[in-house]
Amino acid sequence: MGLKGFVLHEHPGGYFHNSYLGMMLQLGILGFIIFFGPLFMLLFKELSLRQASQASLLRYALRASLMAGLICGIFESWLYSVGNTQTFPYWIMVMLLVFYRYQDKERGMV
Repeated sequence: MGLKGFVLHEHPGGYFHNSYLGMMLQLGILGFIIFFGPLFMLLFKELSLRQASQASLLRYALRASLMAGLICGIFESWLYSVGNTQTFPYWIMVMLLVFYRYQDKERGMV
C-alpha cells in the first residue's frame, strides 16, 4: 500500500523530516501500523494507568520522554535512524517503560 514511484524532486536522496510520513512512504500503511502501533498503545496504556499516584518519579519521566519523542517525530526522522545519537537512548527509555509495565502486571497492579 506504499506510495511507489514517489520521488522528491529537490535533490536525490532526500527524505521527509517527519518520522510518520517517512515510515509510511518506506513501509506502507501496514509497516507504519506495525512500527508505531505498539508505541502509541504503550503511551495510551501508561496515561490511563489507574494507580498513577503510586508511580515513581522515574516512571513519570519515562512517560514524558515517550510523549516528547512521539511529538518530535512530527518534525524529525530520528526515531528509526540507526546512526543517530538520540535513537539509542530513546529506545532504551521505551524498553524501561515496557519493563515497568510488565513488572506491574506480575504484581497484579494493572
